[in-house]
Amino acid sequence: MRLLTLFVMGALSLLAQDTQALMPPYSEVARFLGLTPNQVQSLQQVQRRKAQAEQAIYQEMQEKERALWTLLNENSNDASRVGTLMIEINQLRKKVPVGGEPYRGEALNVLTTEQKAKLPALTNALVTAPAGYEAVYLNLIDNPREVHIMPARAVSSVMPEPGGMAEIQPSR
Repeated sequence: MRLLTLFVMGALSLLAQDTQALMPPYSEVARFLGLTPNQVQSLQQVQRRKAQAEQAIYQEMQEKERALWTLLNENSNDASRVGTLMIEINQLRKKVPVGGEPYRGEALNVLTTEQKAKLPALTNALVTAPAGYEAVYLNLIDNPREVHIMPARAVSSVMPEPGGMAEIQPSR
């Protein structure tokens, strides 16, 4: 019985991997906007350039943090250098994640006018998504993706009330 269970779990795992391999990257946004494979590839290239820019910032931050750590470990009295490094590290932290220009402009240039006209609907979907999930949770609407939602009694023991925070009782 245990061997059969392991076999079934392994088969399901392989099936899930094969299904993911068949799905093109960004398939949902590509379908919604009507993106061609070349457009998806161009958008991925923009994302790679953005990630490389972020990586360069993180690398510079790491070098400055290493220098700061070295100064502090050596019990340095150079407060000016310590302060300068701390300010520089803080300024670098504010730069990530890299967003906006020039990457947004590059990405938008990949789209057609018709595709750009659909972007506000995606923004609206992001804004209303939390309310939509709460409405599904409260059985006010059906989930349009037909994803299995756990029954409320199973979820209520691990989830706070929608829109609220879990209350933590101090130990006595």
